[in-house]
Amino acid sequence: MKVLQMKTGIILIFCFSNIFAQAQINFEKGYFIDNQGNRKECLIKNNGWQNNPERFQFQEINGEQILDANLETAQEFGISKQFKYIRASAKLDRARDSDKSLDLEDETLFLKTLVEGQASLYVFRQGNLVQFYFRLNGQPFELLIYKRYLRVVEKESLSGFNIAEKVEQDLTYRRQLWEKIRCEGMGFASVDTTKYREEELIDYFVQYNQCIGSPVVNYADFKPHKDLFNLSIRPGWSLASLSTSDLDDNVDIDFAGAQNFRLGVEVEFFLSFNHNKWAFTIEPNYQSYRASWIRKIPDTAYQQQRISVSYHSIEVPIGLRYYLYSKNPDRWFIDLAGSLNFAIDSKIDFETIDDLRIVPNPNLVAGLGYAHKNYSIELRGSTKREILRNYLFRESNFRFLSIVAGYKF
Repeated sequence: MKVLQMKTGIILIFCFSNIFAQAQINFEKGYFIDNQGNRKECLIKNNGWQNNPERFQFQEINGEQILDANLETAQEFGISKQFKYIRASAKLDRARDSDKSLDLEDETLFLKTLVEGQASLYVFRQGNLVQFYFRLNGQPFELLIYKRYLRVVEKESLSGFNIAEKVEQDLTYRRQLWEKIRCEGMGFASVDTTKYREEELIDYFVQYNQCIGSPVVNYADFKPHKDLFNLSIRPGWSLASLSTSDLDDNVDIDFAGAQNFRLGVEVEFFLSFNHNKWAFTIEPNYQSYRASWIRKIPDTAYQQQRISVSYHSIEVPIGLRYYLYSKNPDRWFIDLAGSLNFAIDSKIDFETIDDLRIVPNPNLVAGLGYAHKNYSIELRGSTKREILRNYLFRESNFRFLSIVAGYKF
């Protein structure tokens, strides 16, 4: 039992260390433009930023040194067909949502390009702050103004006047679209129905550029992972072990490690941020464990006692997976999940005393794996699982180490 735990820990630590070492180097072919207007081809570290960055890291082509660039040294940077950030002097509204008035400040920002054409659309994100900008034919960047705010109103009731708060909206951006970004083929309804959301503003700007015959690039067309939902079958092999302790008579039982076959079905949902590297997973699977142990009892009618365990369970790990993209279609991943466990007709059988019914607690499982197209292979291990939670004076420790194959439909 202790040997298996030590081997499991060593293997997982070694593999995680190697995978994390590779994860630190995630550079893709891109470019940046310096203050003198020189375009430099390089390798950009693609962090899949959720918030607009203030700096980025890059490597020179065929170079090994990691260099830094920021708002002071770069006008623009990007990776072809994925993203482009442009340095802009723009007005940013940092007023509280409850304030009707705008608090516009001139700031230097990296704006993310969403649509590029004669009329271009950009976005700035910082936590809950999301603001969109547009630019016409290289003119200065202009903020599309939208705001939700609270207005205090008085409501008359039977008991008199009550003070209440009402949510209202400043929809100035619609007037801006109507006055500055409108094609003859686009009526007022197209403006009036466009909400201050990324998807709807992208559609509006693409429609406008197409209407005026301008070439247009829609960066939202790039999907780093096209499948936002995956269903996989996951058979595997497990090596499991179990030890128990009786706190009354101080007897420790160490069952032998046993091999068994496991079978599961996994549902994977990709989360729409950080370059789709994060996924939510749930994988119901069936596992079984059988083993026995001989207890020697001197000076009794029975010189020895055979103790056997039969543990069958449906396990439901629910957790997160992180993909370390290398060269598609090959990628590494790591995951961590909390596992619910449901025993099926499981017990520890003593020859001379009452059996112990197995009722397990939840525990954690962690894994690391490699995927190629629709196929994957994963090494997965568990933390300690207590399976005799109904017995006050008994303790148990169940663990497993699995190799799991996967096929995505």
